[in-house]
Formats: sequence, C-alpha cells, structure tokens
Amino acid sequence: MLTKQIRICISAGPATAVLLIVALWPLAQFIPPPSPLLDADWYAEFYRSNVIGIRMTAVALMLGSTVSVMFYAAMATLTKRMEGEVGPWTMTLLVASAIGVTTFFCSGVFFAVLGFRPERSVEELYLINDFAWIMLVIPAFPASLQAFAMGIATLGDKRARPILPRWTGYLNLWFGMLFLPGFLVGVFKSGPLAWNGVLAFWIPAIFFGLWLLVLAWVVFQRIDDDLLKSQA
Repeated sequence: MLTKQIRICISAGPATAVLLIVALWPLAQFIPPPSPLLDADWYAEFYRSNVIGIRMTAVALMLGSTVSVMFYAAMATLTKRMEGEVGPWTMTLLVASAIGVTTFFCSGVFFAVLGFRPERSVEELYLINDFAWIMLVIPAFPASLQAFAMGIATLGDKRARPILPRWTGYLNLWFGMLFLPGFLVGVFKSGPLAWNGVLAFWIPAIFFGLWLLVLAWVVFQRIDDDLLKSQA
C-alpha cells in the first residue's frame, strides 16, 4: 500500500514539470524570457495584449507549485527511511520545500494580479512584473538545499540494499549546485545572472525539470513493498 502511495505522489514531479512548461511557453509566451532591461511600456503592452494567457499562466504556476508538494512528500518519506528515527536531512528537505513551494506559488499570485487588472498604470504593472519574475526564479536557494538534503541522505544510507542507488545521491548534489545561481536574480538586470540569463534561468530551469523526471523514474523502477519493509 505504501509503495502505491509513494508512486502516486512521486508522479507529481513530472506533472509539475509539464505545468511549468505549459505556463511559460504556450500560455505566457515567456520562452525566451523577456529581459529585465525592457522598459515599463514594453511590459505593459505585453501583459495587455495577452491577458487570457497570463491569467492561465498564473493558474498553471499555482497548480504546479501545489502539486509539487506531493513529490516532496514522497521524497521525504524515502529519506526518512534512509535516516531512521532521527532525520535531520528529512526535516531540512521538508522546510526547504515549504519555502520553495510558497515562493513558487506567490509568483503565480503576482502573475494573477497582472492579468486581473491590466488597465493599471504602466508603473504599477512594471513593479508587479518585477515581483512576479523574481519570485519565480529566486527559489533556487531552497531548491538547492532540497537537492543537497536528498543527496546527503542517500549517500548516508549504508544498508546492504539502500532505498535509492548511490549514484542518485551524487546526482542530487550536482543538481543542487546547478540550481544555485538563480538566487542572484534580485541583484543583476543583465547578463547570465539576470532572470533571463543562462546561469540564473536556463540552466536551473532545464535541470530542475530533469531532476523531477529522473527521481520519479528511479523511484518507480526501484521502490517496492519488499524494499520498504526491509528498511522499516
């Protein structure tokens, strides 16, 4: 029964990735992302010409952030099995997930505000746009901590038949490093560390999606009732 529940929850990872792609690409037309250097008039015209798309983007982002909770719950269940009764890395994963999901959800709220009253002044739309984009990209810090916590817990699982293969521990640490540059989007308006930059947006976004997909695939392939009972 637990295996079935974990598989249901872990499938939220790929679902989150799909919702992110749909939100940013066909709905909002944010691929490639607009530059922070574009002026207020450009952003005002952009949002006023795509009101329905922005509203649906907001819904997709808020839904994706909410659904992702199931993925993190499944991973926390597995890391708790790895750690035993005392699980500091499991708690780290849970708290970091709460921070990341909340920030991610808030980005959807700000896009909802942009689409709710597109007749606002140009300056107001410009301000809300900054909130929305920074909120969307800046959760790189908690995402990194999530990956680090999973990686350390996995590498610390010394049982004869570990919950997850050891290579996924190193993979989590690698992904965690790739997510990190996104936390600087509140500092840079241009270059690779801006919210449309290769280090702050493209690399974290691509590898965040791969992270969700790879971990979901590994859990589906590896987790069964016998393994979970043996580690209880």
